[in-house]
Amino acid sequence: MSIQHAITIQWEQGNNSLSQRDTFTGEAEANVSVSVPDSSTDFEVTLGIDVSEIKSIIIASDQNITVETNDGTTPDDTFTIEANNPLIWNVDSPAATPFSADITALFVTNSSGAAATFNVRCLVDATP
Repeated sequence: MSIQHAITIQWEQGNNSLSQRDTFTGEAEANVSVSVPDSSTDFEVTLGIDVSEIKSIIIASDQNITVETNDGTTPDDTFTIEANNPLIWNVDSPAATPFSADITALFVTNSSGAAATFNVRCLVDATP
């Protein structure tokens, strides 16, 4: 069974607009949606992702947070996710994958003043 994710980018100025919609197909997903309490340090979210299989990924939050991969003390990667400004990457991105190692867990720090709704949506090709 195949699964599709679509990413749309849109630009607008007055009555002018441009948009680009890309659709990605894979066989599996690695998704999570959790509430991260305010004043959390290294709030652990278990999530397994083989980064070589990622077709598209979005990491989003409605509050400013820091996300570390695999370890809260010596992470493989660290990302600052601003409220409503997600990290988005897909296989068509001109930049290389932002992940340096497979992911076994994410460690989220939230000192925004409010609970954060933290979301990951990842499409993978289980048979690359």
